Amino acid sequence: MIALVAAAPDDGTVALGRELRNLDQVALLAPESPPGLDDRTAFVRADPSTAAGAETALAAVEQSHGPVSCLVTVPAEGHEVTVDHLSDEVWGSTLAMNHTAAMYAARAAGRLMSGRGAGRIVLVGGRIDRPGGWAHLAATSGAIYQLARSLASEVGPYGVTVNAILVPPGELA
Repeated sequence: MIALVAAAPDDGTVALGRELRNLDQVALLAPESPPGLDDRTAFVRADPSTAAGAETALAAVEQSHGPVSCLVTVPAEGHEVTVDHLSDEVWGSTLAMNHTAAMYAARAAGRLMSGRGAGRIVLVGGRIDRPGGWAHLAATSGAIYQLARSLASEVGPYGVTVNAILVPPGELA
């Protein structure tokens, strides 16, 4: 079972879920079901930007579908805005959706997978190749990369691999 975690699911999340179904069953853990999600992808309503939301959702997936062997986190798409126009609300919600949700989900999955001695965690962030206007996404992407490095050293000895993939905005699937 692959658990796909998205704090703000969109078309890219749905497309990625379809691709992942070629490998295994997929469960989407998100606050709301995105348009276009078909009945072949299990949906678990959860708020992955909270510790309890991520842990409860993963437990629910494991109880109804079996062990999660792979966790994939998906960042929310952002929009270009310069730092001087970046509101506190956009800054905070970007951190919550792209970094905090990934950390809580990875921590919960890491605990479950370490106990079983196997698993894969893939943290997806946005690769920002454009100058200016993307500080909020660049910050969360850098945090995702460093989180993956740290988590890999912690759960790697227990048979869990952790990778970070940085994808340009709009090119998720």
